[in-house]
Amino acid sequence: MALRGVKLAEVARRLPLRHVNRSQIRMPVLREASDKEQFVARLANYVHPIDTLRTNHYRHLSPNWTTAQYPVEQFAPTPPSFDRRHARAVVAIDCEMVNVAALPPGTLGTRQEVGRLSAIDVLTGETLVDALVDPDVPVLRWNTKCSGISRRALQEAKSWGVHLHGWEGARTALWNHMSDGTILIGHALKNDLPLLRMWHTKVIDTAILTKMAMSPHLTEEWSLQKLSLSFLNRTIQAEGPHCSTVDALAAADIVKVIVENPGLLERWAKDADELIRDRNALRDINAVRHIFGFPRIPPGQYDPEESDKRPFRNLSERPRILRPKDIPERRWNPGMPGNSPSLETAPLALEGAQ
Repeated sequence: MALRGVKLAEVARRLPLRHVNRSQIRMPVLREASDKEQFVARLANYVHPIDTLRTNHYRHLSPNWTTAQYPVEQFAPTPPSFDRRHARAVVAIDCEMVNVAALPPGTLGTRQEVGRLSAIDVLTGETLVDALVDPDVPVLRWNTKCSGISRRALQEAKSWGVHLHGWEGARTALWNHMSDGTILIGHALKNDLPLLRMWHTKVIDTAILTKMAMSPHLTEEWSLQKLSLSFLNRTIQAEGPHCSTVDALAAADIVKVIVENPGLLERWAKDADELIRDRNALRDINAVRHIFGFPRIPPGQYDPEESDKRPFRNLSERPRILRPKDIPERRWNPGMPGNSPSLETAPLALEGAQ
């Protein structure tokens, strides 16, 4: 869900790198051919191994992968470029989706198809592809509020002849600018590449890049919006529908900043680990407060050092009954946020408030 309005400023204060001096974060300058060659060489160190992609739900790269929604016979690997002059070294992409009927025919539910494709040359900033896609099948849901795609917008694009014909047309338009050696950048491309029915293994995914940098037991995928706000101090997806061109550019710039600033990704991961630990501690504290009827502590008012991770802020808030043996037997409310502690762990949660 997109973060909007004042909430974005509040979230920005609780993101990794919030204390970093932004003036010290460099964006690479890629004017000369030698600069671009050196950058591509450094960028190659960040390409994910195929096993990492498979572990992170790039299921279409698995040897025995099969699905009725996207027939395997439609998939193809990125071919070598017949004209190296048109094969870009690094390309960032993003897709917007529409919902169509599920396969096989008669199956309940829907599946996604590509509705808009954007591709950017990361080294030059040139927009290679930015077009709406006319699906081969009737659209059941346009997702206009999120994707910005509508029946009227597609009809206008078709009248001007600037649309792409189905996923095959979108894939061909992309392949006109890349080869099997092109480094592909994007965010959560596990959702985009199956829509284009393409196998490509030279991938840098900002969702995986940041997830793998964190502690193994705290890993989670961060949204592109939060990563852009954290690494670039840039707000995207705040008002109105998403723009695939803006999202592709944000993913490319995040990777550029990480490559150009050694140690920045590690600093981000350290901050992210601390924030997740504090969030989990606050979740447990609020679960205990909820038992005794006290209001939850908002994230913006929680200070882990001041509170010392105790469920009650001061002695005046402390309820009369705190001993675990005085807590009546009760079932935990399934609707309680987070993984609530069990009654066996209640003494640990209440320690320090007695």
